[in-house]
Amino acid sequence: MFENYLQDASVYQKLERHFVDLFQSKIGNLEKHDTPYTIGYYNTKFSNGVPFRNGNPIFSVKNEQIGSLLIIIIDEVDNLVSYDSTASAGVERVVIGNIHMLHEINAKLFEWLDEQP
Repeated sequence: MFENYLQDASVYQKLERHFVDLFQSKIGNLEKHDTPYTIGYYNTKFSNGVPFRNGNPIFSVKNEQIGSLLIIIIDEVDNLVSYDSTASAGVERVVIGNIHMLHEINAKLFEWLDEQP
């Protein structure tokens, strides 16, 4: 469905929207909509406003209440990678997978959201 996201700007935008919609849907189901989240926390554009469109990151969000972040990167990796690291903005959960791992990446998004207060 999103296989040519790097070649087609409209497919890339649909992939970005996929994660935003998924996140917002899950928030509604968990009744966590009162928690202040910043979707698109990391800049994905050059200084001239042109989008990177390289999948790094395809989605980022910050829980402003506790400083927890989720970064999803689409790359040509063979295995799904997920780890936590400490950054100046807070604890980051980084998830890296290829486009064929969307189901697993979505599950990591849900897992992160379930951990939020």
